[in-house]
Amino acid sequence: SGAGKTTLLDVIAGRKYHGKTGGTLVVNGVNYASMASRRRAFGYVLQDDSTLPSFLTVKEAIRFSADLRLPAHTSRLEKEAKVMKVISQLGLQKVCDSLIGTVGSTGISGGERRRVSIGMELVVEPKVLLLDEPTSGLDASAALQVVNVLTELVKRRECLVISTIHQPRPDIYSSFGRVLMLCNGFVVYEGP
Repeated sequence: SGAGKTTLLDVIAGRKYHGKTGGTLVVNGVNYASMASRRRAFGYVLQDDSTLPSFLTVKEAIRFSADLRLPAHTSRLEKEAKVMKVISQLGLQKVCDSLIGTVGSTGISGGERRRVSIGMELVVEPKVLLLDEPTSGLDASAALQVVNVLTELVKRRECLVISTIHQPRPDIYSSFGRVLMLCNGFVVYEGP
């Protein structure tokens, strides 16, 4: 806690407006110098799922994100295909017509809520998906399922995944390809 994980993600995503930042951000040879270019190319999943629209179904929430964020020339059929692809990728088929609900009331589980948050970003096909503590608040099984979904995205080369995590279990930690360890805002390790 307090190491600077979320701040680092905010800087990478172009969401940090206070303080001084510098450097060059290059992903696969493409320079993302402007904040606008980062916002177009990067998806950002916050740690808190409380902003999910509780009154929508899983499918409606992901479709809503697609309607708002995909280019205007994207046809209804293309949007629907993208929504169904994301639902399948995230293993949400069984709950796609279920109301999201609110935390602590009727609705989908915490792990499903987290996957819906991820789906709302994935539907726009970001080049880089940033996630702030995606396993936080989840039980061991749901946390592992979320990490497995993210690992598969990388293996299929659908997007690059950058995630913060706090005290991961060994099975989750071992699934990461590269690790950057922070302590009080300083890098203490970076590598495999």
